[in-house]
Amino acid sequence: MSTPSTDRPNWSLVERELLGGGFHPSRRLGQNFLRDPRAIESVVAAAELAPGARVLEVGPGYGVLSYELAARGCELVAVEIDPRLAELSERILAPFPAARVVRSDALGGKHALAEPLLAAVAAWSDWSLVANLPYSVASPLIALVARLPAPPRRIVATVQLEVAERLLAPPGGGDFGPLSVRVQLAYRGELVRRIGPGAFSPRPEVDSGIVCLDLRQDRPAAADWPPLDRLVDVLFQQRRKSVLGVLRAELGGADAARALLLAHDVAPELRPEKLAPERFLALARDRRWRAHFEGSPSAEAAEATGRAGRGPDRSD
Repeated sequence: MSTPSTDRPNWSLVERELLGGGFHPSRRLGQNFLRDPRAIESVVAAAELAPGARVLEVGPGYGVLSYELAARGCELVAVEIDPRLAELSERILAPFPAARVVRSDALGGKHALAEPLLAAVAAWSDWSLVANLPYSVASPLIALVARLPAPPRRIVATVQLEVAERLLAPPGGGDFGPLSVRVQLAYRGELVRRIGPGAFSPRPEVDSGIVCLDLRQDRPAAADWPPLDRLVDVLFQQRRKSVLGVLRAELGGADAARALLLAHDVAPELRPEKLAPERFLALARDRRWRAHFEGSPSAEAAEATGRAGRGPDRSD
């Protein structure tokens, strides 16, 4: 493929050349590439990026969104694990000196961001994550960047509709769970639009959605995350029980559990899925829960992984 000019590439030709050269999209890597111009326009418009804005893109794929971001003058870092697609992105972005490709996985295992990604955004204090996220990394990636010391001020991402519903779910329903709590404590979000399978190549078997998440000023502090993670995990592992029933076993007695709950106006008979994210944070910050957490055998490991950018044990 020849080096592109600053004119918009012919994406159909780009795809044909890749596929003709033996490239096969990977289901394992969640490679369903957003091609629909109207959907791309919705992503870029929701991001509200001025020239010079710092943007992280994970999974550039064929480079369609990458090109639009770079052409608007963004300082773009595109993280791509697939060597063939990384090479393509480098060619697509060659005319734009403020754009570069990092050849890396986005995740450094199940509970941490990859070091090359962390290094790329380490000096950024005001930046956005804008991406058609690979289905395989969307949930843990969003949960992990939310707890960075300097997290993205805005996240605009195309994700499976099921993931979008969990990200934005209010308390009380079956979609509300650990991912909802962790992300909603850091971000306020909305569904920009729903996208059908025909907007992607190859076509996925499910619908997708564009979510826009804006950083909250009152998000948890770094020290809040380890005890919060433990509380979220404990409660949602037995989400059909009452919070009193779960915490009674965890804290060693009904009296201790009831005192913790009543101090924060939490009805003991509620199920975990009925608690607002703010209630989870208030309980996790309580001196009684912190004392219990700090005295547990897993506390030291949890603190260490929290400092390393730990994600949730389960992203759902």
